[in-house]
Amino acid sequence: ITKIEGTLSITISNDLTLEVTGYTGLYDGVTHFVSSVPSDTNGTTLYYSTTGGTDLDDYSTTPIGVKNVRESKTIYVAAVNPNYETAFDSAAITLGKRTVALTSATDSKEYDGTPLTNAGVTQTGTGFVGTEGFESAPAATGTILNVGSTANTLEIPALKDNTLAGNYTITKIEGTLSITISNDLT
Repeated sequence: ITKIEGTLSITISNDLTLEVTGYTGLYDGVTHFVSSVPSDTNGTTLYYSTTGGTDLDDYSTTPIGVKNVRESKTIYVAAVNPNYETAFDSAAITLGKRTVALTSATDSKEYDGTPLTNAGVTQTGTGFVGTEGFESAPAATGTILNVGSTANTLEIPALKDNTLAGNYTITKIEGTLSITISNDLT
């Protein structure tokens, strides 16, 4: 009786797929990551890169997050499993700037010999996130004494230390202060 053993072989499959989903939205103070879903999670390790390519030396198992607008980028992901050819995919994380518009008050009055001022400022737009914002409250500083009109000037205050200017588009819109002719001259 002679025994001749055959060989069982399993070859690497190229059926592993990877779906990577990015994120697009306004800056919100949260670190965002891509969502990566391989078709077979059993034994699959995900690797991340900002340069892409097929050289796994350029990848790391540490997920790459984006928190600030200036960090927006494409994240490349490799799904590595010893039973499959490595699968690659990528997606972008894009954060847009929030808007803050400061509008100084518009006001008018009839001439009475006293200056017209109005420090009121209205803040509109998508606004600041959490405790981020200005170090001090914005205030208009325009003034007018005689008949005519002038801009109700407004300076944008300094930002708090925890507020990155690159995450916001800050604009100012100056109102108008007007003094009209009085009818009370006798």
